[in-house]
Amino acid sequence: MVRFAALGSALALCALAVAAALALGGWGFVVVAVVFGAIALIGIHDVVQRRHSILRNYPILGHMRFAFEAIHPELQQYFIERNTDGRPFDRDSRTSIYERAKGIKDEQAYGTERDVRELDEAFAAPRPVLVDVVTNPDEVSLPPKVKPAQAWGFAIAKLTETLESRPS
Repeated sequence: MVRFAALGSALALCALAVAAALALGGWGFVVVAVVFGAIALIGIHDVVQRRHSILRNYPILGHMRFAFEAIHPELQQYFIERNTDGRPFDRDSRTSIYERAKGIKDEQAYGTERDVRELDEAFAAPRPVLVDVVTNPDEVSLPPKVKPAQAWGFAIAKLTETLESRPS
């Protein structure tokens, strides 16, 4: 399988370096054999561990993904986009979702990078304005604590909407 190519290459290069060290001698081949042997051991550990499915499915190469995730903020800052620009989820929301899924306590810093004055300015404007808002059309917007009267009104509104949208 192609996903194990890095592990197979590390094992093959380690074996070649060991053979070259035995046949030709010299410390250079021994050092190369030790380096590729260490990489091969990391790959074998990746295959047998059960904590990270990325490392299990892509031994050795999965570490590159984690390395790129570590330097992502620097790359993003200089070349790509802000943390609040992503669609359908921005980077901050996606990081929070990943942390919650892994059972890690996600903490958001006090303050925000978002322009929170945008809605205040829109409501205060004497003219119509456009505000860029990302919503999920599959979710129903409800207040945090729903009262029975609100639930009843919502049910009546949805029933009316359903009945009016039926073809005659």
